[in-house]
Amino acid sequence: MDDGRAGGFKVITHERNAQNKEKAVDTELVAQGTRIIVKAPEPGVLVLASADRDFMPLVRVAQEEGWEVEMAAFSRAFSPTGEMAISVNRVRPLDGSLDLIGGCAFEWP
Repeated sequence: MDDGRAGGFKVITHERNAQNKEKAVDTELVAQGTRIIVKAPEPGVLVLASADRDFMPLVRVAQEEGWEVEMAAFSRAFSPTGEMAISVNRVRPLDGSLDLIGGCAFEWP
């Protein structure tokens, strides 16, 4: 029986729209991230592997709760003077790192 969990994570999916585009994924990440941040016993570090401005509400909540926020993205995906880049505590360009993030040792059951 599939309980919606894989590798210790709960998998949440959303229907695609009529044009077969994903919908509500960023909103789901912001909602779940906010829940984790406000329930955490102490502040931590939030690393967003995205330069998407849809995550700005999550950035603001994290910083209001005393968290450090890092943005990890390829430099062509964001402007250094853009809202995300200037709002986070640290920017980590992923240029030259694709070979380091392109695989994992996890074996699917």
